[in-house]
Amino acid sequence: METISLRFCFKEDIGTRSDAMNFLELLNQFEVQLSRVGFYEPVKQAFSKEVFQEMWIDGFEDSYSFMSRLEKRKSYINMNTRGGLPGSAGFDFVLSKQQFLLEQTKWIDLFRFVCETWKPYRASIGLDLDRDVFVDTQELLDNTIFWTYERDEFCFLKVREVSWINYWSHALLEHGNIETIEAFDWEAVDPGADGAYFQLTEAFDDPSFMIRREAARTHIGVGVLLRKVIDEDLMKEAEWLRSSDFSLDDV
Repeated sequence: METISLRFCFKEDIGTRSDAMNFLELLNQFEVQLSRVGFYEPVKQAFSKEVFQEMWIDGFEDSYSFMSRLEKRKSYINMNTRGGLPGSAGFDFVLSKQQFLLEQTKWIDLFRFVCETWKPYRASIGLDLDRDVFVDTQELLDNTIFWTYERDEFCFLKVREVSWINYWSHALLEHGNIETIEAFDWEAVDPGADGAYFQLTEAFDDPSFMIRREAARTHIGVGVLLRKVIDEDLMKEAEWLRSSDFSLDDV
């Protein structure tokens, strides 16, 4: 199933009762109905506001990550209300491509509402790329297996890759050169209450997305973005794949 994700990352934890109530109000405002909740798959527990708030606030065995399924949909929401490291708390709406297309205006409005009122450190909307995006074995290897990202105690605050629509807070933008970032050939740039929105392509599934994404990385550089480097160990695996009868069907 192809999915579109709306991702929101916060510098501080969001594990209070007030946060939980605000999230439930957000769902009500945008008519997002939940059916089931749970800490692990398969998610079987029936949704109720009381159960949801308990999971949000108390977690389970020192874990504050849980999932909610949308009513009569394949879509779901991942929550991580207490992350441990700066930037690791947040929530993701993972929507089927079909559902996103049916209600695209609604989901973009929800995205902007969260950015303007919750003020995340960073947020994004983008197509979740899987192996079907890549047209051949070499492209699959070049865009997945070869690469890893820098990791330190602040790695969750930075951006792995430029997405279709990106919200970057002023605090995040201070780690880059704002004039350089704005000078890139974005599809659109809009100011926000505590940051700015950068749209990479007109459509989330634009055929030129991958090329544009790499061009944006080259232009922006590190700072806002995590440094992406070749993983030498995985290079060896890639060399083995090249010399074998590997095909996309094996992935």
